[in-house]
Amino acid sequence: MRSSKAYVGSKFVKSTAFHKGEKWLRGLLLAGAVPLVLALAACGGSKSKPSPSEPPVPPKVSPKVQVHLPPVPAGWQTDRNAWAASREFKAQAGLATINADYAYARAITGEGITIGFIDTGLASGHLEFTDKTIALNDRSGLSDIDNSQLKHGTGVASIALGARGQGSGMHGVAFDANPAMWSLQLTDGYLTVNDTILTAATRALESTGARIINQSWGYNSILNPDFLDSQKSFLRQSYGDFLAQMRRGKAIHVWAAGNDGEAQVSVSAAWPIIFPDLAGYAIAVAALGADGTIGRQTNHCGAARSHCLTAPGGVAAGDSADTIFAQAGGGYRFGYGTSYAAPFVSGVLALMMQAYGDQLTLPEYTARLLGTANKSGIYADASIYGQGVVDAQAALAPYGDTHIPLPAGGIAGPSDTKITDGELPSEMMERLKREKIIVLDALNTPFETPLISPLISPLISPLISLEPRLKNTMRTAWLRPRPAAYHPARHPVLAQFTSVKPSSDAPQLGAWQFSGARLLRPRGTPTGHALQGASLMAHRNLENQKGWLEVGVAAEQDSWMSSAGEGALRFGPAFSGLASLRRDFHFGQHDLHLEAHVSLSQLHGAPDSLLSGSTRAVASSLSLACQYQQMRFSLRQPTYFETGELSLSLPYRRLAGGGILFRQKRFALQAEQRPLQVALVHEAPTHQLGIKLEKQAGLAREIQLAFVKRF
Repeated sequence: MRSSKAYVGSKFVKSTAFHKGEKWLRGLLLAGAVPLVLALAACGGSKSKPSPSEPPVPPKVSPKVQVHLPPVPAGWQTDRNAWAASREFKAQAGLATINADYAYARAITGEGITIGFIDTGLASGHLEFTDKTIALNDRSGLSDIDNSQLKHGTGVASIALGARGQGSGMHGVAFDANPAMWSLQLTDGYLTVNDTILTAATRALESTGARIINQSWGYNSILNPDFLDSQKSFLRQSYGDFLAQMRRGKAIHVWAAGNDGEAQVSVSAAWPIIFPDLAGYAIAVAALGADGTIGRQTNHCGAARSHCLTAPGGVAAGDSADTIFAQAGGGYRFGYGTSYAAPFVSGVLALMMQAYGDQLTLPEYTARLLGTANKSGIYADASIYGQGVVDAQAALAPYGDTHIPLPAGGIAGPSDTKITDGELPSEMMERLKREKIIVLDALNTPFETPLISPLISPLISPLISLEPRLKNTMRTAWLRPRPAAYHPARHPVLAQFTSVKPSSDAPQLGAWQFSGARLLRPRGTPTGHALQGASLMAHRNLENQKGWLEVGVAAEQDSWMSSAGEGALRFGPAFSGLASLRRDFHFGQHDLHLEAHVSLSQLHGAPDSLLSGSTRAVASSLSLACQYQQMRFSLRQPTYFETGELSLSLPYRRLAGGGILFRQKRFALQAEQRPLQVALVHEAPTHQLGIKLEKQAGLAREIQLAFVKRF
């Protein structure tokens, strides 16, 4: 082996190159390339060198549905401003740049995630690590263990996952994640690495469960797109086992782009360009300066733009540097360069992995990280910034439009998913609202949301309202005058149908009378001709009594009990048998009216819907009204299911690679309490005035006040 040197910052670093690669190195020199020298990527920045680029244009973020990640623990601080105001957060300026406070307010802190590091070592006794589980701290390759040896690796690890609450110095991006370190020997300022070391380090870190491996070092040799075949040949010969290990796809390697101020990343950060089959398993990271532009010495993304992005890294020296990190031996120091930009990205990946778990493959994590990076303004120049600036908030929030996966493989839009107002109880809608499903965003990432959210629901009355009804009050059923004594008892479902063959108004005592065939037309299209349902009815005037008995059958398509389901909650055909009884009693100046309705119905599922159908369901509704002169008191039980269950097939988990798991839910239609409405109405020749109190099962009380003036 032959050692070569390069000056980096204030010290030399060391690389080992096999003799068989020496001619290749000299050939690149003749072609104008930089010699291949291994370097800690610990310093740098560069002047911007813009070039034309056409980065991908992200879809517009459309908040169609309220979504969230796994549940937030009780008592958790959910105000992101409170997190951003902490002393440790403010000490690390880069945390605000990447919007890390968004994650913390949602209890996403990297808990349960291990980040691997191949670096100079870890000072595990530092306060930033003492309360952590050190998954691995391999020092087998070190001859001397002192603060100089451990300095670089300790600083890099603290940026990614330094603990919170261990002082005022700083905390890491994923402050609840745990480290696993493989130490590289640093002697007299020289760093040595080869294929055997890299392969052993990668295997050891993967064995700890680390799916992120931070590589804050690299070659000083710059990617040369005109010599990819030569660079590929050399790397394949020199690092064949390491390549094979990376190809096993067990970890994402986050590489520092290098600090040579070049228009291309270093060769070690360009694996997916040289070996396209590694796309999704390697990311290059350039460094931002304190002013938000590219650092003065950092390499640009260049030809590696498809798998490269930028992160905070600092460009100044000494105490004025933008990036703070733990110092081996205790305390903190400042530094700059792509070495310190890479762990910001590793930390964001840890946050993502806590949030999404094993529902994404590693290439899908990489695609989401790159796809959600901030591409606005100057960051749209992919030749410099690659896919943009890493953004934890965007990576953890829905990207573009969301859709609901359906059991048969289709999708439905949340805004198209609703149940229109009909005879189905509001309480049932409220309980359906509590069922959780997942929706997928434009990057096919899952988010949990209520089955019926404020933007996927029918117009349900407010849980508590005190609201004068001064408009359209004649549509308020409880305020209407009582029907004539000879009028049949019309079931609320049948009342939704439009008469085609009107029945006679003349009473026929003791005989059944055919009431007519009726049609239900689509909601919102009163003049439409598309058939949505049909019913047949017959009624009988009770002999020697003031009352009516009516029976009927109804067949509906895409609706059930006159409530229509759409989108992911689309209804199939429904069939109902209906019966209604009405009795009138007179006691002097008092009139008493009793109505009872009962139905036996069954819903069948649509071809691709979350609703699979229902068992046979029995529902009832009752009303009792007492009239005395101009005052009317009424007591009513709206539609209430006595028995029955809905069968739901709800998406609850995404499989890595794209499959969806559905859970089968038997949803009881019967509520714990019966709904109740109480109304008092004053009816005068010139006006009506009424007040109604309503208690829906499972809901709070509602008060309505109505007034109608007759002219």
